[in-house]
Amino acid sequence: MLDHVAVGQDSAPILTKKVQYALANPTKILNFIRLRQPQRIDARRALSAGPGARSRLDQLRFQEHHLEHHIAHIASAYYCSPWEKAAGFSYDGSGDFVSTMMARCEGTSIEVLERVFLPHSLAAYTP
Repeated sequence: MLDHVAVGQDSAPILTKKVQYALANPTKILNFIRLRQPQRIDARRALSAGPGARSRLDQLRFQEHHLEHHIAHIASAYYCSPWEKAAGFSYDGSGDFVSTMMARCEGTSIEVLERVFLPHSLAAYTP
C-alpha cells in the first residue's frame, strides 16, 4: 500500500523572489510567465494510468505532499542512500525559478542552506 507521495511543486517559499524579479524586470515578465507556467500534477491519475485505470484510481488513498522542485531532487537521492548525513546539491536549468539548491541532509531532515534564483543559471543563459 502506498501511504505518501511527494510531488515537486511548491513555489510558496520563493514567491517573494518571483515578485521582486517581476517588479525589477517588467519588460521580461510576460515572456517569463509564458515560459514558466506550472503544470499541476495529479499524482493519483498519473499513478493509475493504463488498463483498468478507473478501478485503481478509487483504490489510491495516499497523502499527497507538494514540495519545492530541488528539494524533491535532493530527497530522492538522499533518502535512498545509505548515509545518515550528507550534503545535498541540485542543479538544473530552472526548477520553479531556482537553478541551484544546496542543503544539509541529516536523519530525516533536509535543511536548505542556499538557493540560486533565476536569472542566475548557466543553463538558462541566452545572449
